[in-house]
Parts: sequence; C-alpha cells; structure tokens
Amino acid sequence: MKLSFNICFMLLSLSIVVTQQVSGLPEAPIIRKRENDGAQVTVIPMGYRDGLLTNFVEIGEPAELFEVTLDTGNGLAWVPSNKCTSQNCEGQKLYNPGDSETAKKLKHKPVELKYEDGKCATLDLYSENFGFYRFDMVFEQISIGAGYKVDGFDGADGYLGAFGFGGASGINATDFLYKRALRDLERRGLLKRDNVRQIGGAARQMGVRVGKRGRYNPDKKKRDNNFPAYCIIGGIDDNLIQGDPVYVPLPSEEECGNDRFWKLAFNSVTLGDTQIDTQGRFAQFYSNSRYIHAPKEEAKALHDQIGATYDEQSGFYQLPCSETSNTPDLQFTFGSGNKATLKPTDWIKPVSERSQDCRSYVKHLTLDTPNWLLGTAFTNPFYMIYDQEKEQIGFGYNAGEEITATIS
Repeated sequence: MKLSFNICFMLLSLSIVVTQQVSGLPEAPIIRKRENDGAQVTVIPMGYRDGLLTNFVEIGEPAELFEVTLDTGNGLAWVPSNKCTSQNCEGQKLYNPGDSETAKKLKHKPVELKYEDGKCATLDLYSENFGFYRFDMVFEQISIGAGYKVDGFDGADGYLGAFGFGGASGINATDFLYKRALRDLERRGLLKRDNVRQIGGAARQMGVRVGKRGRYNPDKKKRDNNFPAYCIIGGIDDNLIQGDPVYVPLPSEEECGNDRFWKLAFNSVTLGDTQIDTQGRFAQFYSNSRYIHAPKEEAKALHDQIGATYDEQSGFYQLPCSETSNTPDLQFTFGSGNKATLKPTDWIKPVSERSQDCRSYVKHLTLDTPNWLLGTAFTNPFYMIYDQEKEQIGFGYNAGEEITATIS
C-alpha cells in the first residue's frame, strides 16, 4: 500500500528560477561544497509550522502551490482534494485534478494511509506533474495522492499534506524516480550524468537541521522564517554541524521487512528509576508529529515517575513548571547499544508563554501498537541524517548551538 516517492533525495543542483513571488515562502536553496571532499550539497531553507518542517510544492499544469510537511513516516506525496468534506479540509488549499491539464487518474482502488498516531488520509491516486517551488525541474507523471477523507490533522492551519521520505520499498522506488530524473535532466541539457553524481543525487542522503528558536517555540501558529531550519540533500553540510555524527544501522529485512525506513530497534526507555523494556520493538522516526508517542501504559509509567497527571481535555500530561528542575533526563537505548539522552527542556514545555503549568511532549498512542514514534520533540535537538544508501540514521550536533540532547 505504501509506495515511497522520496522526492527530496533526488533534488539536485539546478538553475533556480523564481516564476512567481509568494509572501512568506522560504528562501531559495543554497549550493555549497563540502570542506573534506569538495562534493556539493543542496541546502534548502524550510518553513516551520506548529513544530513541523514545511515547504511548498507545485502540482499540475498550470502549477498550483501547496504547503506540505516533511514526512519520514510515509513514502507517498499527497495533498487534500476538492472532493474532501472532512473538517480538517475546511479552509485549506484543495487540489482539483479537473483544473490540471496533466492529471490522469490511475486505475487503482483508493489508498488509505493510516499513521500510527491516529491520523488517516484516504486518497485517490493520480499520475501528475510534481515539483518543488524555486527549483527549475518538474518530475513528470509521478503518482500522488488526492485526499478526499482526511482525519486527525487537527491544528494544521494553511498547510496539509506531505512529501514522503519514508515508508516501504524506499530503495526501489527512489532508484526508479532517480533514473527518470537523470533522463529528464539529460534530455533537457541541464546537467550531465557525471555532474549529477558529484552533486549527490546518487548519495540518497537527506539531513534535517532545526535551530534552537524553532525547538523552543513549537506552538507558534504563524510561519516563522527567522531561525535556521534546513533540509540538506546529497551529504552533510559542514557549515551546519559540529563534530562527527553517530550512525545507527536500520533493522535488517529479516527483522523488519521492507518497512524499515525510518526505524531503529531499541532496548529500553529510562526516566529516573523507571525503566521500560522495549526489546524486540522499534522506534519509528516520525517527522509528521511534534510529539514522542508511546504505548498508553508506558507513557503513564514515565509520567508517574515525575508526578505528571493526565489532562483529559487537552490530551497532555501536565505538571507545574517549577517541578521540572528536578526532572531527570529521558534516555533511549537503541538495539545497537547507542544511547540518546534528552534534557527536560527538550520534551517539557510551558502550556503558553507565561503559564506556570508545563506539558509533556510524550503522549500516549491512540492505536494499539507496541512501537514508539519519535517526532520532532526528539529529533529537533539533533542534526538528523537519513541515509538510504547505507541504510542508517545519523545523529549530529547543530553548529553554533548549545548542546542539550546527546548521543553516544
């Protein structure tokens, strides 16, 4: 069901043409050379909405702009359609395939994307032109989803949909689209094959870096372009990382099948005297949520340790902010033996700017699954590296920032 259209891995160094000006959009991509080997990487400034990274995509002909989230938990690009009557679609930009000269409905039954945190999108599949704003390149006739039933995306204001970097069968689908992109580039005379490989299209590596201000203002409702949030394509940007990253291998196909992008086996979660045994289970890296999601009883056990109580109305565990100074670090031990440690300030935030009450960004899952979902409350303190070629996830530290979360 999940097909991986990991478009971001194929973004290449292209002539940048701004075809139209749209207020509030991120700046144009930056092309930089790595210091150690001279290879080029593409650094894409990202928007930031409600704790999530977003960017604009162009769909159809004539092209329409849609703001969507970066999504490591799914491999399909999708946007809401004009057929959607769900409450989550009200007030959103909607895709109308009837207005596009290049839309072709695929003879395929509707696809139901079920996210493990309870979100759900039911999609018609179309073959359609798809591109990223400010890039002079369009991927012609790829499969995208048009959502006619969209639930669980509460709070998405002005953005809805995703471009997927994860999901099943990631390598094969990426290779297919990568080769199509190469042929298109060569046909149009934009780049030669060897130049494409130098830039890093073949590396199949994507990084994400979010600045401190983004981490500590996750409830900001308007677009905020005044702090550094980036998607890095083709390698590591030496300007944005400090020190050497720590890499943790993905599970094998025998352990996790094809659906191992982006998951890690992990052994335990520890908070003070509470240790939860998670051996035989997986942590899904999940950029489509700002929270860390845990099975219900395990989330309760962690919060009992720090005296936090569950608020039914908001769906959060809460405690007085004055008590967070005594809260221990939250530690995740992965199957490789690597340990990631979060400070309380990484996952406990004030309810509002002047509130004396704090809420935990560890929430319990609404679906019956044994796995954990690690959203941006976990990933944003790190320079994250998603490496398809070597099938691993890397953790680095953001250059010029105070280090809070650590990994060893």
